[in-house]
Amino acid sequence: MDFGEQLKQKVAKVKLKETGTFVSISAGDLIYDILRVDPRVIEGVDFLRKDDLSSVFAFGKKEILERKEKTVESLEGLHNTYTGYTFERVVALDFQKRGAEVVFPKSSNQAGYDLVINGEKFQVKTQGDGIGILETHFEKYPNIKVISNSEAYEKFLDKFPEKSHMVLNSGFSHTYNQNLVKESTDASVEIFEDNNLFGSAIPEILGIVSIISIGKNFKYYIDGKTDFDTALKNVAIDSVGKFAGAGVGAKIGSFIFPPFGTIVGGGLGFMFGGSVANTYKIETYCRRE
Repeated sequence: MDFGEQLKQKVAKVKLKETGTFVSISAGDLIYDILRVDPRVIEGVDFLRKDDLSSVFAFGKKEILERKEKTVESLEGLHNTYTGYTFERVVALDFQKRGAEVVFPKSSNQAGYDLVINGEKFQVKTQGDGIGILETHFEKYPNIKVISNSEAYEKFLDKFPEKSHMVLNSGFSHTYNQNLVKESTDASVEIFEDNNLFGSAIPEILGIVSIISIGKNFKYYIDGKTDFDTALKNVAIDSVGKFAGAGVGAKIGSFIFPPFGTIVGGGLGFMFGGSVANTYKIETYCRRE
């Protein structure tokens, strides 16, 4: 076997290993994004909306559509509504963990109450500023107790201490519920758009390509197989070639079978881009020799 054939086999082996690493990190990022979507948000929104949004993927597609069609103000209002229905699920699960029997009404627009806990009806309310929604509730349904977020509970007791027996502190803040909705909606979109690596500010595909290239060339440098300047050049060439290939492949895959097609397409594009980058490096370095 001549030197050229040996070099090709070695390059092919390294390429296959790097592609496997790319696919593994991409799959890990997808799983990470899926796990960031809180089931309580999914359940609350699915209960609210007529669409079947019981899966993470259906929820994400719907959120992408909402962000395209709605104004910033309209989307904020929708997410505020999501926060309310998510809070119902947060409260329900908390009571269930403590051994209570919790039943939801059949309809999301049930008048007067949101939960039946151990046979008693409760309205569930969360409000960041003020206590207006609690006051409105008691004007209409003075005999139905409210479970509220911590901030509203304290403000309500300050104003109506005589009604302390009618309001229960959930122990959860309004901000907590808002963050659940924001994290879950952002993550559901990220499942399909792949803009950030593991929720960071690092672009996903560029980040993965850079991690693989830097890791490989750093090892070569430590092992004395390359010098520092060559390692830097290799990282730059790899980043351009593999990033371009993976980016195009991922985009094509996302159109065919999102989000899994993104991983497959990205892997194939990464491999193709790697071939282009390796060919360029071999020709450039051999020409110098």
